[in-house]
Amino acid sequence: MNLTTFAETKINLQNNNSERITDLANIFTPQEENNLKNKILEIEKNTQAQVAILTIQTLHDKKINPENLDIFQFGIELLSDKNLGWNIGDEKLDTGLFLIIAEEDHKYKFFTGYGLEGVLPDLQLKIISEEYFPKYFRQEKYYTGVKNAFIDIQKFLENDEEIIRKYTKPVSEEFSKMAIFLLIAFSFFAGLFVSEMSNVSVKKKFLLGISTGILVTILTPYIFFDIGLFSVFLFLFASGEKNNSGGFSSGNWSSGGGFGGSSGFSNFGGGSFGGGGFGGDW
Repeated sequence: MNLTTFAETKINLQNNNSERITDLANIFTPQEENNLKNKILEIEKNTQAQVAILTIQTLHDKKINPENLDIFQFGIELLSDKNLGWNIGDEKLDTGLFLIIAEEDHKYKFFTGYGLEGVLPDLQLKIISEEYFPKYFRQEKYYTGVKNAFIDIQKFLENDEEIIRKYTKPVSEEFSKMAIFLLIAFSFFAGLFVSEMSNVSVKKKFLLGISTGILVTILTPYIFFDIGLFSVFLFLFASGEKNNSGGFSSGNWSSGGGFGGSSGFSNFGGGSFGGGGFGGDW
């Protein structure tokens, strides 16, 4: 996506000090905000990501969003206008991670820089978000939801095997269910097609379709065993490619100019964003 799409739109929300947490909605206590900053600092020290969180009361606040943009457009405008100071992530690696929470609108949105899209796919962000945000946000336990989500995100960025298994299993299960349904449907109609070519009766056509579907159902576990092996191979290959190219392990982290300021954070590096991420409501 071309980030200049909303370039003429004006948003009155500056972040000239590379603040990691801008809590305009006041949903975090000072202690909670400090704890989240420590978590973000830990993520940035151990990975190549840069993280920022913005909370607002509503997207309908004309002071900060005069053109009443939706949460996606609002975030893209913030990230694309370099004059606003929300240029999160390394300029060359594009490793920014940005979270917006609109409290009164009951909406949230993650944005991932180009460099994070392969490491932290949209589907994984969806599963992580839905694991924590709706149930805690409905109870106004915003800190708990955000903290838990970022704990898992950090582990994902660090290639933690346990967390990867946790969040890839639901994906594979959903894929398996859908694929099994499609296989049975396809085999049923394939059976009807074969029977049509064989010039058999309607009853026999129907029975042939059902029997073909049953046969495929029986063989499906073996088919998915092969698919599973192939998927594991692809995953290991992709992981190896990431590690060879620098990856997100702590051993390959380089802060460029070091962490500046008393907070220990470096300035935002000018990262670019596209359409990666996930948004939802509660």
